[in-house]
Amino acid sequence: MSSLTNFQQRCLAFSALCEAAAVVDDIANGRARTPPPHLLDAVFTQNQTDIGDVFNPLAAYRVGMGIATDLLTGKIRSPQQARYVAQLLTTLNLYDRAREKKFYGLQRVQEEDISFSLLSTALSYTNIVKHLNLPSREVVEVSDLNDDHAKELLSWMFAQDQHGETVLGESRRLKALAAVVGSTTALSELRKHGKLDQAYLYSDGPGEAFNTMMESAESAIASCLTMLNGEVEVNESHVKAAERISNNADNLDILIKKALRRSSSRQLHGSGKEG
Repeated sequence: MSSLTNFQQRCLAFSALCEAAAVVDDIANGRARTPPPHLLDAVFTQNQTDIGDVFNPLAAYRVGMGIATDLLTGKIRSPQQARYVAQLLTTLNLYDRAREKKFYGLQRVQEEDISFSLLSTALSYTNIVKHLNLPSREVVEVSDLNDDHAKELLSWMFAQDQHGETVLGESRRLKALAAVVGSTTALSELRKHGKLDQAYLYSDGPGEAFNTMMESAESAIASCLTMLNGEVEVNESHVKAAERISNNADNLDILIKKALRRSSSRQLHGSGKEG
């Protein structure tokens, strides 16, 4: 069998997922029917070397048929696993919409850069689903998708910088990304600077972010002091860095005291009005 093009792969994936989802839905809702044969086994067997990440949704056909069989035999009494198939369908439609729009003109995102499995995993996070303006991860149809937000999500997940790194980095950081898009302050920070770790600090609010950064700075300086007790070679650049740190620390001290006075003044005036 000849190699499949990406377009043929997507067509097969969509067809298989639709069939699997329909079978699972029928069985889960009491409209049981015999699962159709695994017509795509030949595709899996003969084209394993041709299947890229975008072709992974086809595995959902087997998953869906397995769920259908388990439902029929009473091994599964809940339709929860069927949601997995619907989530893959949603991901596929999201991917196809982005592709039709030429990935929103993102210069550093091409078809081969998209990891279907990573995109599907992203939809497991409620904040990301809400950010895309989708009612749920199993919605399948994505006509209400916020394309501007989809564009920035693809950019954060797949656009590589000059060092080959993305804003997201590793898949385990999806949890942090979800927290960021769920916070107005953190999201603004990510859009402004493109640094996920920095933006994540703001996901609990600017006050908590400030506390975290102050603690980190204090800890780093304490570590430097400890290292100077050992055999550390220092040079003139270290002296200049220490001077900058000292100057910034003085400015920080002044600004914190000013902010504290303003806060105290507001509290005092507030108490006066209440009285």
